[in-house]
Amino acid sequence: MNSGGSVYVIASRMLGQAKRMDMVADNVANANTHGFKRLTMDAKETIGGTPMHPAGSFTENKPVRIIYENGSLEQTGNTFDLGIQGEGFFAVQGAGADPKYTRVGQFALDVEGNLINMNGEQVLDVNGGPITLPIDQKVTISRDGTVSTEDGILTQIGVYRFDNMDELQRAGATTYYNNPQSNPALPVEVPQVFQGMLETSNVNPIIETVNMTAVLRAYQGAQRAMQSLEESETTAIRDLARIPQ
Repeated sequence: MNSGGSVYVIASRMLGQAKRMDMVADNVANANTHGFKRLTMDAKETIGGTPMHPAGSFTENKPVRIIYENGSLEQTGNTFDLGIQGEGFFAVQGAGADPKYTRVGQFALDVEGNLINMNGEQVLDVNGGPITLPIDQKVTISRDGTVSTEDGILTQIGVYRFDNMDELQRAGATTYYNNPQSNPALPVEVPQVFQGMLETSNVNPIIETVNMTAVLRAYQGAQRAMQSLEESETTAIRDLARIPQ
């Protein structure tokens, strides 16, 4: 393989490590963000050229994937803080036509009794409608999301799942969009909702710090290889110029 091919091989390595560093940095930055789900990225070796004339081993980076493992539950004692264990997402209705989905159950009542998240978006019930609660009564939310007061059952918090989790698109650190036509939201049959708790991030800061160090070293190694290749080419050009014509 010529030096030009080597440049592309090394560049693919550097580009992949730069993308991986961005991903790891995202994980580290959100290690203490409630409901955040860890990101990961797969890579594979791709041989350029043809079987008879290979052009080097390139790094092919796959799209970033989201690891939806549970985080632990952190007790807050707040009435409208809700943590999910097992599958499912809360649904919130923002300005768009379609709901967004999140594991962050940090909710509150506005002055009109609407159950909203910290962005002012309305939390949806199991039928996809907004939730309005009395502001002057004690509210109890059971494990399946049923909301009750002393007057009886009022509604049920919506907890939704998806057959194809890979279709979810990040709309921020802890919120996701979904295409309802190709991947409809389905109510979780037996949700596990915990009142007075929030789900923590599923990021392990120690592991991600180790990953960051490994990625940095890999990038620096590729960078040194690139510099060495450039120096070799410079030397070759200089020596070629000295050859008598």
